[in-house]
Amino acid sequence: MFTDKTLKKHYTRKWDLQSAPSVCVHCAVGCNVFAGERYGSLRRILNRYNHQVNGYFICDRGRFGYECVNSEQRIRDIYFHDGKNGECALTLQEAKQWLSGSRGHRLFGIGSPRASIESNFALRALVGTDNFFAGTTDRDTSLVNGIIDILQRGAVQTPTLQDIEQSDVVFILGEDISNTAPRIALAARRAIWQQAFDYAEKLEIPRWMDGVVRDAARNACGKLWQVTPNTTRLDDVAHTLYLPPPDIARLGFAVANAIDPSAPAVYDLKPELQPFVKNIAQALQAAHRPLIISGSGCYDHDVINAAANIAKALSPNTSTRLYYALPECNQLGLALLNPKPLCAAFETMKETHKPVTAIVLENDLYRRASEEEVDEFFNKVKRLVVVDCVDHGIAEAIASIPPKTPKSSKIKRPPSTTTQLYLPAATFAESTGTLVSAEGRMQRFFSALPPSEIVKSGWQWCAEIFSVLNPDELPKWQNIEHIMLQCAEEEPFLNAITRAAPLSDYRIQGFKVARSPHRYSGRTAMHADVNVHEPRPPQDQDSPLAYSMEGYPLQPPAALTPFYWAAGWNSIQSCNKYQREVGDSLRDGDPGVKLFTPDNSQVNYFSQIPPPFRRKGNNQWLLLPLHFIFGSEELSANAPGIAQRAPQPFIAINPQDAHAAGIGDGDEVEVKIHEKVRRLSCRIESALPSSVAGLPTGLKALNGIQLPTWVTILSPAEKHAGTEKRFG
Repeated sequence: MFTDKTLKKHYTRKWDLQSAPSVCVHCAVGCNVFAGERYGSLRRILNRYNHQVNGYFICDRGRFGYECVNSEQRIRDIYFHDGKNGECALTLQEAKQWLSGSRGHRLFGIGSPRASIESNFALRALVGTDNFFAGTTDRDTSLVNGIIDILQRGAVQTPTLQDIEQSDVVFILGEDISNTAPRIALAARRAIWQQAFDYAEKLEIPRWMDGVVRDAARNACGKLWQVTPNTTRLDDVAHTLYLPPPDIARLGFAVANAIDPSAPAVYDLKPELQPFVKNIAQALQAAHRPLIISGSGCYDHDVINAAANIAKALSPNTSTRLYYALPECNQLGLALLNPKPLCAAFETMKETHKPVTAIVLENDLYRRASEEEVDEFFNKVKRLVVVDCVDHGIAEAIASIPPKTPKSSKIKRPPSTTTQLYLPAATFAESTGTLVSAEGRMQRFFSALPPSEIVKSGWQWCAEIFSVLNPDELPKWQNIEHIMLQCAEEEPFLNAITRAAPLSDYRIQGFKVARSPHRYSGRTAMHADVNVHEPRPPQDQDSPLAYSMEGYPLQPPAALTPFYWAAGWNSIQSCNKYQREVGDSLRDGDPGVKLFTPDNSQVNYFSQIPPPFRRKGNNQWLLLPLHFIFGSEELSANAPGIAQRAPQPFIAINPQDAHAAGIGDGDEVEVKIHEKVRRLSCRIESALPSSVAGLPTGLKALNGIQLPTWVTILSPAEKHAGTEKRFG
């Protein structure tokens, strides 16, 4: 506890924390966590045991990324911005008056993969299905839709984290899970010891005797294979091959064919890859519990389809599992609401002649599309409503949109005609909602601290906007369960949303569940500097939890457990009292509802095999994303502890290409990306394939770059000469 530098800044005794069961929002694994609050700020995130999801561990991004909730970048007040008068604060009544001017406008809604299902659904209901658009890149939207199709109609089940840890052979195809899904990477690392455990059981050695098991089965470890574009943190325990995405997909298709000859064949596979294919195929076929892991990290459909082919080839083995990693916490949940792609919003904007009010929900569009596309979209929006918890600089970006005048013109650019309203959204720690993890598990999170009067959940702001634009209709969505019921009715596939956790009317012996332990102290003095009279605790109509220490004193259902406490236990290990057995499921079952039950009878092999990777031309590199556990995810990047460990922008190439182009490690080079020239430091990465370059993804300084793409790189000598050196 005292070595946790983030907690030391605002240390609070653990029994003085008001806590709630929550779900980590920093990737799509869906780890269960406790969010602890004191004096209106989030103080700590702890692991919440879920046997099927994260067990006893969470990653560092999940543990320390919480400081984004207390960030200086938080939007905590309503404010208005226009091109004439700049920025000013508004009251809620003034904001409603401004919103009333949007009556008669066409409404556009841009959803978000980091907003809850309820907030996205409320936005869709507000603007209509024809005007509801995915707040992700078009490639991301297409990839996730493809993954959902495979999960729904695929040949094998999606594994729980417990399934991953029990796998005896793991094949990772094109995904750096150490950075995109760190908890899955830990499970894969533990999986390679599965054969050691089996061997130990034959010797009647208990699994819990870790040291003895390791000594007795030192050479009996399982097999971990991976094919990726660059080095990963699993390289020390894996058989690794580094290839560009098209060749990764081709190798995957070849493995499927080697397992099942009826799968599409790859006739022109490079000879040096054939032994690797043979070894992987034999290992997977011999495995009792084979696992294939892939994901959207390469941004390549063929890689995803190749992983599905391998799973189908292995499907006679009913223990086969297939897992797809995703970078954002509710990417599946958003996609299941069937939004239109973001490009459709840009195209529809060009065709509409009515004035448009656009509502952007918890999203920075400059991360999702090119700067030119977003600028053009905002230029045509008459009124912009941004509902978000962090300020990502849209106001400044709109103010700096270049004028539509010739570059030689000396005409001063007029102020932006787009008026903007910013509404402060509640974070995961201040709201209740539902997320769908990459496993397809629907889980509920609850607020640990009540938001201030002006900070509201995304769905609440949608309800406020609805009431302003439709004053003659009855108020919409008095609480979150009204949205859940409407969502379950309109989206049958999401009808489990009401079963993800007990609803707000749930009581135990007439009591709500207390968010604070019985040793909680100081409540009567917490507000003494404001008022000597103790205020009434905030009332929570959206959940069966109480913002106080008064409530049911014993163990609530697992989905509602706000903290672990047991008499005589003074550590997080008191969670053992909540389990059926130590290391087993929670007493009333693990939280969450799995959505996908694949039907093998509906699935055929993917037959479209990509051509081998070839360089596009002289001095051209295929630019691929490089993922980082610290810096690539938007919310955690606002936490100081995470931000200081994020990489600075750079471009990576392999040593042979660097030598041929006259580029040294650390040199500043000019990179032509999407017809724009950027100056970046060069990093030499020995594992990158020839003619492949890497760029950190998710960094704000690199917003708008759509990967993968082909780029031109100029060395320092070429910059000074003003000419392009012919490469190759």
